[in-house]
Amino acid sequence: MDTEHQPPPVLDQAAQAEYERQIMINHLRVGCYLVIVLMPFGVVLDYVYFHRFHTLFFVLRLACSLLLAGILPVLRMPFGERHHVAMGQLVALLPAFCICCMIYVEDGPSSPYYAGLNLILLAVAFVLRWSASVSLLTLVLTVFMYLGACLLHGFPKEGAPSTSTDSPRKEAFKDFGNNLYFLALTGVIVVTGSRIHHKLRVRENALSQQLARSKQALELSNRQLEGTIEKLRTTQLLLVQSEKRRSMGVLASGIIHDIGNTLNHARTNVFALRKKMSVIPPQHMAAFDHISGDIESGIKQAMSTVQKVRIYTHPDTEIQDRIDLKDLVDSALLFTNSRWRENQVRIETQIQEGQCVWGNKQNLIDVMVNLILNSVDALSHKSADGGEPRTIRIDSSMQKGRSLVRIRDNGIGIDPAIIDKIFDPYFTTKDVGEGTGLGLSTCKSTVEQYGGTITVRSEPGQFCEFNLDFPVMASDPTN
Repeated sequence: MDTEHQPPPVLDQAAQAEYERQIMINHLRVGCYLVIVLMPFGVVLDYVYFHRFHTLFFVLRLACSLLLAGILPVLRMPFGERHHVAMGQLVALLPAFCICCMIYVEDGPSSPYYAGLNLILLAVAFVLRWSASVSLLTLVLTVFMYLGACLLHGFPKEGAPSTSTDSPRKEAFKDFGNNLYFLALTGVIVVTGSRIHHKLRVRENALSQQLARSKQALELSNRQLEGTIEKLRTTQLLLVQSEKRRSMGVLASGIIHDIGNTLNHARTNVFALRKKMSVIPPQHMAAFDHISGDIESGIKQAMSTVQKVRIYTHPDTEIQDRIDLKDLVDSALLFTNSRWRENQVRIETQIQEGQCVWGNKQNLIDVMVNLILNSVDALSHKSADGGEPRTIRIDSSMQKGRSLVRIRDNGIGIDPAIIDKIFDPYFTTKDVGEGTGLGLSTCKSTVEQYGGTITVRSEPGQFCEFNLDFPVMASDPTN
């Protein structure tokens, strides 16, 4: 890409102003330290060249350093940060004022101390790094102070003795013009340099802001991409599980069909036997009636189980309706009975008669099965010898038109350090190969799909409790 045609970076003016403020405050502190340290060292120059005034000059230098030492802590206060421009002018103009006092006392327009004013202006450009407008203000005030010092000292009168061919007055005017020229020249360089440096800072800060925005956008895109990849992985695993279930359904359909035919044949034979009850002696009639009733009851229960297995292996996950909660729980307990019986778990249920939930029956059976199996796994780590028996309690209630279900076990509970992660996809505490980490994540997404919520409460070593809150009717017309 041709960089010459790239649009300029967008600048946040508020951020730029804050950036400039911080730079000015930080550099002001450096300037304070320089003046505090360097100003008193000039006493050596005073002693060598202006011995008769070196005590006065030392007092001036020391007073300047002490004043700036007092300003330094103010710069760290909210007041100093709010008025940093005025504080900056003090930092630059206090030493300039002291130097102008020395110029006034010693030689006036001809004093070599004007060079100290040049040093201050250069410090403004290279140390303080102010904007062009602030640097120009400092230049103007410095020149006015210099003019005031020279005019108050005065110029030599005509006829005063001189060591050169020019009169002292003429020499003083020459020195004055020369000093003003170099002060002005230094000021132009300082203001120009300040402007250039300011533009570079603006450009640098704009690029920095643009880089930060690009970084944030990239991080957001990465998070979105990671979320998309995670959803794809979840979908892939769910599709694999769905395909396994479909294959299991195809395999089970033949077995279910054969079992159903056998049960129908047995039921037909029981019906035929009842037709022959007239040939049974009266003394055996009661026993026959009891036995045939047991057979019919067993056949009906077996056929009900076959019907539930047929629904489980041939789900229609698109259908949503009001589902009897007791039937939902009974189906989940039926499909998990081998696991909880094997682990000597006691099941306690207290489901309100007629209580319903809204959703797809097969998907909600899956939710119940997942939660019951999780409780069984937790209880399997609890000793069954003595003490409180391993128990899973499932109860329900109705509150404000919502159907509430609670599944609670007295197992080992959940570590508080991970309880906020248990609904995250792929999070599992089981060993490799024992769990995909999708069970609770799928439960959460399924419950929320039908307008419900699922929460967990646990106390390590005491219990774990899942609370499900379902609507009893479709909460959204799109359902």
